[in-house]
Amino acid sequence: MRAEEFRLAEPTVLLWNERDDHDVVLAAWDELGKAISTMRGGIARDKQEAEERIQCTLPDAYVFPSLLLDRGATKEEYRGRALNAALRYYFFLGILNLPIYSVLGAVYEKAPRVNTMMSLGYTLFAPARSRQTHLLPNRPLLITYLQHVKIQDACDRLMTMAHSVLDEYPWKGDPLRFSL
Repeated sequence: MRAEEFRLAEPTVLLWNERDDHDVVLAAWDELGKAISTMRGGIARDKQEAEERIQCTLPDAYVFPSLLLDRGATKEEYRGRALNAALRYYFFLGILNLPIYSVLGAVYEKAPRVNTMMSLGYTLFAPARSRQTHLLPNRPLLITYLQHVKIQDACDRLMTMAHSVLDEYPWKGDPLRFSL
């Protein structure tokens, strides 16, 4: 899986690591059992933890704990099918009744999901300072923030926009569990 928005400074950052063991990693699988789309989600309990994980500064007004979504990737031949939206939907369903007050992430300007995220109610902004060293951006980095009060509406929109892929890739497994 390759992204146009950035290059990897060190390819080993994509290897499974301790953070993956601690967080939740969702995937859609093809008929051969190969991952075709992935997304990782974990809880940032406060601003400091979120800034360490995203590697940039965040506004003081943001509320925590927050679901931090990252490592979203879809194999090229499956892009444009709303797999990322479906994985995001499953994450949102998993936090609806939890004391999680926002959703955070990062995306690169002009990435295919920017318009989708804006339609879901995300606020996007360019961080004042970024300390990312593992990625070499080809486009400016944007931080994404969704307030808790908008998550249910975002779920409804995702269900509408990704209904066919949600039917094709229904949830299989236990309910999501996060360490709060």
